[in-house]
Amino acid sequence: MTGFRRTVSLPALAAVAKRTAYKIRSASLPVRFHPIVSRLNDDVASLISWSSSCTKSPSAKWLSEGASRISVVLTSLFELMQHPLAVDQLRDSLVTSDVSEDILRLVDSYDTFRLVLLNLGQLQAETRASFRRQNQSRIASAVRAQRLATRELEQLASTTQEAAQTKPPPPGTATSSEDTAGVSTLPLSLCSAMAALAAASTVVFVGLAALSDQSTILPTPIAVGPTKVSRGTAKTTWVAGVMQWRSRVRKQAVEEEERKARQAALDQFDRLEECMKEMESRTEELYRGLVRARVFLLNVLSSRC
Repeated sequence: MTGFRRTVSLPALAAVAKRTAYKIRSASLPVRFHPIVSRLNDDVASLISWSSSCTKSPSAKWLSEGASRISVVLTSLFELMQHPLAVDQLRDSLVTSDVSEDILRLVDSYDTFRLVLLNLGQLQAETRASFRRQNQSRIASAVRAQRLATRELEQLASTTQEAAQTKPPPPGTATSSEDTAGVSTLPLSLCSAMAALAAASTVVFVGLAALSDQSTILPTPIAVGPTKVSRGTAKTTWVAGVMQWRSRVRKQAVEEEERKARQAALDQFDRLEECMKEMESRTEELYRGLVRARVFLLNVLSSRC
């Protein structure tokens, strides 16, 4: 038959080039979906979610969970920085030096936090002992001292909030690898992690300050005076007996109310003490992790020369 042209189909070169580019890109670090980067981003998202769920009356368990998530993010961040391909990019990145300074500010915050925790623990123990003895003058003095320590914790939280100051560079200005959207993934991940660490640390400090404030709201004894019986009423024996019975019932009710209030205050002391013990161990761990990350980045920066 005539009138038909033969056609030859050739494989699309664009598809081959695309597959080749994918292979080249997957051999570098980091693209957005590299396992290490993805894990860090997931941990950061989890930490941000925890921070956003903050309430005015945080529990000790909730604060401990936050400290645990901070530790997870810090571990993932250090794992990313240690990757051999990431080290090369950190050496050339424009934000490495600034991120190192952000870490230094967090190191200073946690170093101060350790001292505040130690002081607050001693003051809390003194407040509790005075409350058990019902020494009103010592209670007032101990509460004032504990509240002053709480104010120091709030000031530390305000400073820590500004610890992460580094912003990721705009697309095309960094030498680190970029994903398909043109985003410098390594600097972006570093900056996002530092911002989340600073924000979550601030929430932990503020939450512990709130717990400390709650423990200083102590019940005061309720004075119950004796029932006065007039002379005329005293002559009527059964009326006097009823009034005395009502007085005893009222006194017992007041004593029960005081007992419950005292127990609630002691329970609050227990929760604060438990939280502070957990924070002491976590804080030491976080402090060492931040120092290690800071030293690592300094070594990377010194290798530029």
